[in-house]
Order: sequence, then structure tokens, then C-alpha cells
Amino acid sequence: MGLPREDLASGLESLRPGTSLAACFVQIPDVMINPTKQLALSIKQCSSDSPFQSKYNQQIISSIERTIMVFYAYVKQVTDNSTYRYVITFASRSVADEWWRAVSTSSVVSFTDSIQRVNAQFYTHNVNQANAANSLTTTGVATQFLGDVFFTLLNDLGGRGLSIIPSLDHFADHISGDSFFIRSKVSPYKYWYCPQSSDAPDGVYVSHTERTRFRVSRTDSGTAGTIMIGSDEIDITLTTVDMSINVITSTGQVIVSTAPMSGLKFGDLLNKFTTGTNVQSLDARELIYTDDGEEWELA
Repeated sequence: MGLPREDLASGLESLRPGTSLAACFVQIPDVMINPTKQLALSIKQCSSDSPFQSKYNQQIISSIERTIMVFYAYVKQVTDNSTYRYVITFASRSVADEWWRAVSTSSVVSFTDSIQRVNAQFYTHNVNQANAANSLTTTGVATQFLGDVFFTLLNDLGGRGLSIIPSLDHFADHISGDSFFIRSKVSPYKYWYCPQSSDAPDGVYVSHTERTRFRVSRTDSGTAGTIMIGSDEIDITLTTVDMSINVITSTGQVIVSTAPMSGLKFGDLLNKFTTGTNVQSLDARELIYTDDGEEWELA
């Protein structure tokens, strides 16, 4: 999701007359980069007096950068510094997390012992036990991702070349039990906000000027520190008091309550909430739970 297509087109067409979009492109040799990222970087190089550098400029650039769909990671052989180095290409960031869940919970012990997650974009493996690339073709590991993931073998150390994966802006690892701000993916200046007034129940709002930190945790016991995926049931709680996200069934209004919302999944958090019409103040509107929601992200 990003700016509406017509807004993006309008922004591109608003370049100063005679300015060729191609003329704005910046070539970045020896860097593996998504074309949409290339476009965003190129627009930033346009003449400063172009109408494109208007009120929509930063919004459009941000939208382009955030529409990058594929997700990359490195994997390194843990027993030496020269061989079996890969770039992994995932269809999306959520596929990367789901692939890791499948690998890390596999009953094939050689893979669970071999592959370790250092962070979202860096893994290690011990090919003397199991090669991470073979996770896609080994029964009981991650064969369900064969169409969504591929591995590219890099040069050994002596080859000297290295493709650099795109950097991530505003990235938050989805670790169960950590605390996050929750903001709109399309309009990243809009955050979830809970005033925590003395009135009960307390509403949760979408605000341009205020924000509240929430703790997001899997409900399954013993899962603190694991990576959350869309199918996980979660609790969303305030970090300051023992209050959880819940919903008023008749209106869909999101509130905080001593009783957490039952059956809430991590995937729901990312796409089943929207901004309501009722105004709490000039800067905040009610947060509503709905099947036809907007896209949100953890920050």
C-alpha cells in the first residue's frame, strides 16, 4: 500500500516542464536494489525548483520506498569465513518470518541445529549439518515456501565481489514481548494513542500529534522473544498499566480494558483496524476494528 495511484501519477507528472524523469535517475553500480527504491532515490536528485518538490514530494517518495515488496537476508557459513554465503530473497517480509518459523520449529533436527537467526536480515548455517538452501526441498522443513523464497550463492571470499542488499528504513523486528509504537503504513505520521484518562473504558485513537507505546505478545506460553507471524494469537497491552486492547462489539470502537481481546491475531493488528469518523479532539479520531481495515506497522 502507498499513496493512491492517481496521486503518485500526479506527482510524477508535476515535474518541471522539460524535465525528463530519466534525467533524474541516478545509477548505483554494483548495488542490488529494487527498482522502486531506485525511482525514489532518483526523484530526490531532481531540480529543487521542480514543482515535484511540493507538498506531495516527501509523501510520494516515502510511499515509493515503502512499496518495496521483496525482502532480503544474508546467510553465512558459521564454521569458516569464505564459503557457502547466500543472499535469500523472500516474496515479502512476512514470508521471511514465516519461513523462519517453519525452519526453527521443524522436526528435522539437523536444520534446527544448523540455522540460526542473528537478526531479520542475517542468518548463519553449518552446512556440515544442513544447508539453509536445502530447507526448501527437504520434507518436514520449509518446502511450502518453494515458490516464495530463493537462495543465490555468492562468491567465496576470494571472489571479492558482494551484492549489497537494500537497507531498511524504520524497521522494527516483530519480537514477541517487545514494545512498539503502532502507526499507519500509508501515513506514517498517524499513531495509535491512548490518553489514559480517569474515565473508563479508555478509548484508543489515531493521532497526528500524540502516540502511545504498546507491548505486543503471543498468547502462547513460553514464546517471549520469538518472531511473530500473521497466524499467531496476540495480546496488545499498555506498557505502563495492566490494560489490554479490546473492542466494543456494537460499535467496533477500540478501547483498553482489563480483559484482553480474545482471538486477536498478529495479522489482524496489521490490517483490521481503521480510523473512525468520531473526533476525540482536533488531532485524534477513534480507532475502529473492522474486516476492511487499513495497513498498520510496528515502529
